[in-house]
Amino acid sequence: MRNKLKPILNCIILIIAVYFAGKYALAAFFGDMCGNEIKHKIPSPNGENAAYIFERNCGATTGLSPQYPS
Repeated sequence: MRNKLKPILNCIILIIAVYFAGKYALAAFFGDMCGNEIKHKIPSPNGENAAYIFERNCGATTGLSPQYPS
């Protein structure tokens, strides 16, 4: 019984190790693919604050998301 259990446990440990190594590699190479591009900066009348109009882009599989101040 012990001889049959050892290869199964080794296989499970290998699968878990490959999973976490792949997850780490994907996070390292493709971490945060989103980015913001500032389109306009609108200062307040007293100059203390500013409103930014920017466009959020998360890659080819998503559309652009323009963000406007409310």
